[in-house]
Amino acid sequence: GRLVWAGAGHLPPLVLPVGGEPRFVDLPGGPPLGAGPGYAERPVTLGRGDALVLYTDGAVEERGRPLDHGMAALRAAVPAGAGAGEITAALRDLVGGRATGGDDVALLVVVRR
Repeated sequence: GRLVWAGAGHLPPLVLPVGGEPRFVDLPGGPPLGAGPGYAERPVTLGRGDALVLYTDGAVEERGRPLDHGMAALRAAVPAGAGAGEITAALRDLVGGRATGGDDVALLVVVRR
């Protein structure tokens, strides 16, 4: 249930705890992969049933809208206590139309069993 995360210019992972509010992993900014001497690491602990969402910038960015709005929409898209299928469906519905906007959209959902 424990992983260590380091950011290399990536957006922060989203943690979806079973009994709590979704939250982004607090990471200091880092240089792009390969451009820096090292990266700050942060441990992330997932309880049973908690989910971790990794995503590309195309999943939260839209032209003419602040990035914070897209990240808030991502955090709010998943209902509390949702299972893997519900999480995937909610995120697919949220970003479905963005795939045609010319930017990459990729999501990875990991649920601790």
